[in-house]
Amino acid sequence: MKKLDKSLIINSILSNVHYGILAMQSGTGVYQVPLNYAWFDDKLFFHGSKKGTKMALLRANNQASFSVVDNYSFIPSYFSAEKGMACPASQFYQSVLFTGYIDFVDDYKYKALILNKLMQKMQSEGRYLDLNDSVYKTAIDVTQILQFIPESISLKVKMGQQHSQEKYDRILAHLEQRNEDLDRKTIALMQRYRGLKL
Repeated sequence: MKKLDKSLIINSILSNVHYGILAMQSGTGVYQVPLNYAWFDDKLFFHGSKKGTKMALLRANNQASFSVVDNYSFIPSYFSAEKGMACPASQFYQSVLFTGYIDFVDDYKYKALILNKLMQKMQSEGRYLDLNDSVYKTAIDVTQILQFIPESISLKVKMGQQHSQEKYDRILAHLEQRNEDLDRKTIALMQRYRGLKL
């Protein structure tokens, strides 16, 4: 069984997905917030106001986790089961989970670099002034950049790669028949991962 390079899959997911969920400690519970992010130099970067619940919690305890999910086709139960059972209904996806800690970035030039990275991810076609332009000085001064340092990174792929050949072929046939754009992307990944060890 061939083995696929996990880092390639992780980098692909992080390039394609535009937001994830940051989770942090809040008293005896957990506080979660969706955030845009940039991934480079083996770190995650976020931006936001210097004030608010998120920043207060992270200053009190900078341990956090961050999850990113790349959704693919929903698989109705009848795609893989013949007897009307509900159990096989499933969502195909790829996901990355980070655990680690947050550092606060205050250096102006580094903040501008991070914001440029965020814009390159969110608006890859360009058509905006570089964040080093002086027009942004006030905005950058009041913006907080967070740097997430991963201590662990885990990948989960749920694309039917573990199914029996009969079940796999049945799902594939239904996806081909439904033939939506996301189904075609799902089929391509199913075929890519089939017979590979992740």
